[in-house]
Parts: sequence; C-alpha cells; structure tokens
Amino acid sequence: MRGIAAVVVVCVVGLVGCTKRAETAPAPVTTAPFVAEFADAGALGRAVEQTARRGTAVQADLIGDQGERRMTGAASIELDRLDPTVRFTLDTEHGDLTVLALGGMVYATQPGETDPSKLWLEIDQDNRDNPLIQFVVAYSSLDPQRVGAAIAAAGTTVVAERDHIAGRELTRYTVQVAKAKLDGDAFWFPAMAFKDVRGETFTTEVWVEPGGRIARYQSRLELTKGADFVVKVDYHHWGDLVNIEAPSPGQVERK
Repeated sequence: MRGIAAVVVVCVVGLVGCTKRAETAPAPVTTAPFVAEFADAGALGRAVEQTARRGTAVQADLIGDQGERRMTGAASIELDRLDPTVRFTLDTEHGDLTVLALGGMVYATQPGETDPSKLWLEIDQDNRDNPLIQFVVAYSSLDPQRVGAAIAAAGTTVVAERDHIAGRELTRYTVQVAKAKLDGDAFWFPAMAFKDVRGETFTTEVWVEPGGRIARYQSRLELTKGADFVVKVDYHHWGDLVNIEAPSPGQVERK
C-alpha cells in the first residue's frame, strides 16, 4: 500500500511533466443562425446520459492542471454493464498507475512492485476517510453516463454557443454546478474536493454533438487555498471494442 500511496500523493500535487497542447484543425465557417438544442441543464444532462447509455464503449483522454503542474491519463469505459466499468491509466514519474472499477470492485496497480502476488491492490471502498482511496474510487465518475446525471441533477445552464473541436462543429454549454446537489464523486473529482471549493457552485463546460453525445467536458474548481484545479476530458472512439476484466486472484493483494 505504501507504494501506491506515494504515487497518488505525487499525482494529487501534480508532479507530472507538462506536455505541449496539440494544434487543432481550422474550423469551418457556418453562416446559419445558432439555436441551442437544449434549453437547460436538466435537458442537456439527460441527453448526455441517454446517448451514452445507448453506446457500448468509449475511450477518454484526461488532462488535469493546477497552476503550472499537469497530469495526464487515458481511460477505456464500458457503457453496457450495470455497474460503472472503467479502466484508467495515469502517467506518473514513478510509472503508470492503473485503476480498474468493475462489478462494484476497485483495483489499483502498485507501480514498481515485482512480487506477482502484489501487482494489484484491492481497494476498500468503505474506508472513505482515506484521501488515497477517495482519489482512486473517483475515477469511475469519468463514465459519461455519470457525467450526464451530475449535470442534470446539479447544473444550471448559463450560456450555449457554437464551437469547434478538431474541425467538428459542436455546441458548448457553460453550466454552473451546485456542489450541494452532487451525490458523491463527480467529474473525476472525489466528493471531498468540493468542500474546498470557493462559493456554492463551480463552472463546467460541456461540448456535445447534435442529439447530446458528449465530446468533451472541462470543470474548474476555484479552491479556497492554492491554484484553481482544472480537469478536461475528451471522449472519442465510441463503440470500439473494450474488454475490461478483473485481475486474477493470484495477482491481488488484499488489505
């Protein structure tokens, strides 16, 4: 447990190398009048949740910025299981940290571990007083179904406008999220993080295709201490085959 704790603490403070932001393709010019498809956060969130539920799987890339520090990672998400099913790998200076959430269980790798019986750690989700465990368990909130549900339950749409990502025309909705209305972890953040947010709301921007399929969200937490924490998640490769399986019992250390 000591190995993974050290890695996650490093991740939380963001001691990960910065990467250059990719150039985007020129946006096509659209002359038609802009009309927002969804009039409020409830409609937007339900559309995001429902379109994701109709899918089978999706890939996601995550960037987390706090001040000059950055962390990056990638996720595979199965959408056609009853429980959130997410495999997430975070790039760290100590090696890749991988988290599996499936079947109501959560596992995490222990970077640097060479004992085959301790390659994975089974996470005790009931021990939510431990910041490490809160951090790891929150990864399942990357599921776009949960993102949509959080927007519908706690959001108020402020503005909608036309935008483009990699040449695709999308609608960007800016939503104020009431932290008191969130039910636990949301937008990758563990529930404990919202206690340190200045004010009663925080801003989340959501980019969607026609019909509500999510392409990106970005959440900004203005913290009472320290620099703002910004998380951006891009969803892509909807429908590609994803096979997320639990590690074999012989590879799992239980504590």
